[in-house]
Amino acid sequence: QWFIQDVNIGKNLRSLREQHGYSQYRLVIKLHLMGSNMSRSTYSKIETALGIYEFCLLYTSDAADD
Repeated sequence: QWFIQDVNIGKNLRSLREQHGYSQYRLVIKLHLMGSNMSRSTYSKIETALGIYEFCLLYTSDAADD
């Protein structure tokens, strides 16, 4: 069930970003100034939940090694 709940993270991030009037590019620039090295492409994947599937595969494959 945690997977279904986590899908909303991207929607919430997008909503907050738009409420503050930031484009993805502008937000990533601000994140860079705070020490992050996240790309706009990666941020976009988080918002659209495309990265969730990749994370789950990585997590499950790592868990299988234990």
